[in-house]
Amino acid sequence: MVVGGKVFDYQVQASSRGQLTVVVNGQIRQVEYAVERNLVHLFDSCGDKVGFRFASEERRQEKAEGKGQDELKAPMPGTVNKVYRKVGDVVKKGEAIVAMEAMKMELVMRADFACKVVKVLVKEGQFVEAGQIMVEVEPVK
Repeated sequence: MVVGGKVFDYQVQASSRGQLTVVVNGQIRQVEYAVERNLVHLFDSCGDKVGFRFASEERRQEKAEGKGQDELKAPMPGTVNKVYRKVGDVVKKGEAIVAMEAMKMELVMRADFACKVVKVLVKEGQFVEAGQIMVEVEPVK
């Protein structure tokens, strides 16, 4: 797994109902988890928590076909660290558009398909809520 450019070796094992054993780079943590539709919350004994969403089958298929959403939304609450693109920029599939920090992790939002930036709705240092639209794009050929 790669997070913020760093490579992590990890394993996850079910230990009991509602609990997992997570081993990251040799460090073992017991975590509790809760699932709410496609959202998973992880809680450790230190009080840290993280949440992530599983992509829908439709979303995975769109990404595989080089299609996707015309809006880049914040996956979770956090702070915008870097806005890589401005209105009018043409972006290749996979290129960075916005980076944000959430729960001490850097999340880089990348283009799902070749596109042109139509609107940039955030600025560096701005706090965003989960689901908030950060950038609007349109496909290019």
